[in-house]
Amino acid sequence: MIYSLLGLRGRVMTRISFLSAFRLWHQITLKLVEFFDDPLSQLYQVDVYDRFVRDFAAKLNPLKLVEMGVKVSRQIDST
Repeated sequence: MIYSLLGLRGRVMTRISFLSAFRLWHQITLKLVEFFDDPLSQLYQVDVYDRFVRDFAAKLNPLKLVEMGVKVSRQIDST
C-alpha cells in the first residue's frame, strides 16, 4: 500500500510541476482537486497544501482553493 501512496503522490506532483512550468493554472487546479479527492492522498494533503498550494493560491480558482482548504483542515483536526 505504501508504494501505491508514493506512486500517487509522485505522479500527481510530476504532472503539477509540468503544468506549472507552462503556467496552466486551470489545469493545475483540476489536478489538485483530483489529488485532494483521492482517499489515498489523505496522508499527504497537509504537506501538499503547505508546500505547494500556498505558493499558487492567488492564481487558483478561489472556490476550489476553499474546498481544498476545508479538506486539509479536516486532516489537521483529525490528528
